[in-house]
Amino acid sequence: MLVAAVCIGLTSAACSNDEDGIPVGGDNIDSTPSSTPGNGADDGVPQNAPKVSNPIPNLEKYLQKPCDAIPKEQARQLGLSTATPNPDHDNGPMCEFADEQGNRVTINFNNKQPLGIAGVYRNHEQNPQFYEYFEPTEVAGFPGVFANSFDGRANGRCNLAVGITENQVLTVNVSIRQATGESDSCKFAKKAAETAATTMSRG
Repeated sequence: MLVAAVCIGLTSAACSNDEDGIPVGGDNIDSTPSSTPGNGADDGVPQNAPKVSNPIPNLEKYLQKPCDAIPKEQARQLGLSTATPNPDHDNGPMCEFADEQGNRVTINFNNKQPLGIAGVYRNHEQNPQFYEYFEPTEVAGFPGVFANSFDGRANGRCNLAVGITENQVLTVNVSIRQATGESDSCKFAKKAAETAATTMSRG
């Protein structure tokens, strides 16, 4: 059983559109069109795009072993009992955590956003209608944004993108089967993201 406001677990299949950056709505890891890096001021990054002031060092070891971002004890505290790594996924290294009911949280070191969190903001600026929700937040000192092309929050689904370096986004996708309110899935996504960001910041 998942903890805090999230009473029960989460569901999401780890697949996405190759043209997307934050994996796609419904049961997938939700989506954002990919960004192409440019040159300095010409890259079109919005002025309001947040900077990553304390990028995570030694990120490579988590790219090789993505499940290590949420160690077993921390996963257990979140109510998650299994972890299935997929370091070679097309969207970037990925780990799917699940509880005993088969509910899931998926974290993805997204490789479709070379501009990092700034690319997510640029996508939103260039096509404001793409996301059905776009809500900036902060995750353990890192810039984040709740965003998805499909709004499944009322049904317990939420997607959160976190800038962990200037060029790397961590995506956390959650789906709660029996959410008690629209915000439950996003609260849990943030809690899982905070756990991962804190763990990785320690090296």
